[in-house]
Amino acid sequence: MKGLAGRAARALAGALTRALSAASEPRVIAFLVVALGFALALLLRLAPMRWGVYLNEFDPFYEYYLAEKVLEKGGGDPLRGMAWWFSWWFNRGEKDTLFWAPKGRDLRATSQPGAAFFSATTYAILRALGLDVDLYTVHAFIPAVGAATASIFVYFLAREMWDSSAGVLASLLITCSWPFIYRTNLGAKHEGIAIPLVLLSMTLLIQSAKRGSLLRGLGAGLAMGLAVLSWGGFLYPWNLISLAVLAWLLLNPGDVKLARAYLAFVVVTDLFIAATPRFGPKTAFYSPAAHASTTTATVLLPILATVRLEGMAWARDSIDAATASHGTNAAGE
Repeated sequence: MKGLAGRAARALAGALTRALSAASEPRVIAFLVVALGFALALLLRLAPMRWGVYLNEFDPFYEYYLAEKVLEKGGGDPLRGMAWWFSWWFNRGEKDTLFWAPKGRDLRATSQPGAAFFSATTYAILRALGLDVDLYTVHAFIPAVGAATASIFVYFLAREMWDSSAGVLASLLITCSWPFIYRTNLGAKHEGIAIPLVLLSMTLLIQSAKRGSLLRGLGAGLAMGLAVLSWGGFLYPWNLISLAVLAWLLLNPGDVKLARAYLAFVVVTDLFIAATPRFGPKTAFYSPAAHASTTTATVLLPILATVRLEGMAWARDSIDAATASHGTNAAGE
């Protein structure tokens, strides 16, 4: 019995030693810090639950009303509700007389539906799973939970830009950012959805440019497109990315990977902007915001860089093939 106990103790000691050794690995430490940052970010945002679950300013109430409308128009199905929203392009003029009396307000033409879509979809999924939740409570929790994920996404962004240590520092900084917490706590509005999506979009775009992955470029555009649906401030990261790409391609016109990644990103993003009734094609392609930062980077430099490099590669391969063929023929003669 003593021998068995001794072997068990040695096995336990060995397991603990291996666990401690694994825990000292930089990747494990980074994972633990980011996980703790996410938990802290979520707890800080849920602190107002002490006084109950409430929406805490005007915008969340309006977005909650839009979520109700999406479910109402879709007969409880959020996908059908989204289809109703975008059908505005074919059936305009429907007014809601609860607003802007006496003429009413065209909700779809004057609002961004992202927060409503997320709340309605989450509510429908939870109800389908058998959970007895109400839309009001779901809508109150969405910004807080979404914003906490920014601690994770910013880690990956900073890691792509520099290294894992920078990622951990960035995660800690955004976790403790009081302005961000204040704007994205329980019952807050759309920034809790949009900011993590912007961080995810930037991360995927950088990965696409580094690895030559078209799929990641499309994913970056999708993430930014969802941010477009949720936040009018999408103009800032949209233009920032465009200006950064423009500056880089001016200095490095041969960077075909970035050109392809950016083209994939901007095509998807612009499609979201153009399809959103509040913005439309004018904002996506013709507005002052689009002119300065997007037109040149979207149309000229990436295409020229891609075509130029691919044309040069094709010409070089053709010359090499012709030279090799000529040499073979000469040797045969």
